[in-house]
Amino acid sequence: MLHIAKNEGVMTLSNGLKSSILIAVSSHTSFMFLYENVKKWISKVTEHPVLLPLSSSLTTRIAVTSILFPLDYFRTMQQSASGVSKIGLKEIRLNLKAGYGPLIARDLLFSGVYWVSIENIRSAIMSRLRENVIFRSDFVC
Repeated sequence: MLHIAKNEGVMTLSNGLKSSILIAVSSHTSFMFLYENVKKWISKVTEHPVLLPLSSSLTTRIAVTSILFPLDYFRTMQQSASGVSKIGLKEIRLNLKAGYGPLIARDLLFSGVYWVSIENIRSAIMSRLRENVIFRSDFVC
């Protein structure tokens, strides 16, 4: 960071910040909304504790990443520019081959592992809490 600030200016560090915030907010909100809806739809086919969150998260992540890829590409180009945001939308030619594959691979891997883990951990905690509540209510009665 010191090298970039010294050689290209302190303002260069904020290149792509606006698009990063836009991508983060839109990605997370759209993912959560779509994930729950896709999960409801897929739960009509299977309730498997691994397949349900895995297929829901992968389907949703492919959709969200594909829709937001142009913004992510623009952000990457902004961050790689020297000076203060020298690249505008008009100067960027969207190259779908440049970065889409690694981006989707990274996102799918993370999303699949994360959602299978979090859904099963949440389920285990909830069942454990239900057991404790039932045990305590039986004990009190």
